[in-house]
Amino acid sequence: MLNLAGVLRLVGSVVLSWMLLTTPETEVMVGPAGIGNDTRLIIHNYLKPRDSVTLVFDNLQKQIQSIQVSSYLDSPSDAVTVSAQFSQLPDGTHYVSTMAVNGTSKKLTVAMQNSDYQKM
Repeated sequence: MLNLAGVLRLVGSVVLSWMLLTTPETEVMVGPAGIGNDTRLIIHNYLKPRDSVTLVFDNLQKQIQSIQVSSYLDSPSDAVTVSAQFSQLPDGTHYVSTMAVNGTSKKLTVAMQNSDYQKM
């Protein structure tokens, strides 16, 4: 059984791998997101069989609105999901406003909310 630090290391290694790698089986689909002028980019089999990464772009603002990742650690029964929502400050700065990481089989959820930014 892994302790919390071990689980977080595993999740971190998978997240880093998502950012660095594609496989020959990778499939990409692009289409409307169904929300205003947004476009959805879905990447299947990005790192592992049956995983996916979904990015939603705001075409008018030319910014990412959200990212959804669905994958697993060592086996499909070790499911991991990551969800991030982006927001914009009055000065135009684009940032991750909320993020959630769920390790279903490990019964672990990490939620993050960024708020109360102030000009320095």
